[in-house]
Amino acid sequence: MIYNYIDENMPDWAKPTVQKLIDKGALKGNEKGELLLTDVMLRIFVVFDSVGCFEEYNTIEEVPDWARPTIQKFVDRGVLKGNEKGKLMLTNAMLRIFVANDRMGIYDKI
Repeated sequence: MIYNYIDENMPDWAKPTVQKLIDKGALKGNEKGELLLTDVMLRIFVVFDSVGCFEEYNTIEEVPDWARPTIQKFVDRGVLKGNEKGKLMLTNAMLRIFVANDRMGIYDKI
């Protein structure tokens, strides 16, 4: 089945993820606004969403407690400055890598 819109035809379990992707501008649809999503696409999006792939942290305050010390260290040392608007644009995957490396001491000389 092809889902063109968030409506009664789309499974309820997929609607929050699809709406999140629309709100972030990642899904825009075609010139008619149709999303053209398949069941497989919905499942992939929901799995990625469930592990935090679509999360983005733009300020120190938004970063989860488990990663905040590492990210604060990067900001304090000038290693991480964000984009032209000051947004950090960090994903969960980036946080995991930075924290693991920090715990291994890789950044101790920065």
